[in-house]
Amino acid sequence: LFHIVGELLQSVLVAVLVARRGIAGVAGTIAIVEVCPQLLRRVGDAGGDRIHRRRTENPVALTVDVHAHAGGFRLDVAFEAAGGTTAVLGASGAGKTLTLRTLAGLLRPDSGQIALDGRTLYDARAGVDVAVRRRNVGYVFQTYALFPYLSVAENVGFGLRGRPRQEIDGRVSELVALLALQGMEGRRPAQLSGGQQQRVALGRALAPGPSLLLLDEP
Repeated sequence: LFHIVGELLQSVLVAVLVARRGIAGVAGTIAIVEVCPQLLRRVGDAGGDRIHRRRTENPVALTVDVHAHAGGFRLDVAFEAAGGTTAVLGASGAGKTLTLRTLAGLLRPDSGQIALDGRTLYDARAGVDVAVRRRNVGYVFQTYALFPYLSVAENVGFGLRGRPRQEIDGRVSELVALLALQGMEGRRPAQLSGGQQQRVALGRALAPGPSLLLLDEP
């Protein structure tokens, strides 16, 4: 798992650096769309090398073509991504966060389609709009959006509700160790630094083993 998450974090860092260099001198911000088939499934599902081969041989395909309104803003976005990291760039107010919100199911588009690995998440004409919890999408919000009344361990394990207690405890413990949050399990978000809060938010997004990981302003 250390190898797997290390690869993920490295790919995000590279995407951010490349994106920033590509718009030198332009004031812009970045959102990351990470398509990760089998990448962050349950611990013990497979070794890192095996997972990497699966990722190469059978990449998840993300197809997006949606139109939406939010307040007075109109969002028109269309792109495809196949396995790996996609950096979405644009000036503040360009619609990056709204794009991620549509992928996560937090914003319902007016029209269009979203498909992930051949599975339709949204199709206006067919009347398909898969619920947030059933999309298998992890989301690290720009403001982290941690639950202030929950502990670090409870925040990380929030998306695992309904699973056996032993499984939840094991997954949370592994992510807490992986993200260097040992000894902080009982703390509330207000007792953490900004970097620690970000790691908790990442752990919460990774815990269920998402097929698609969304990082807003990583």
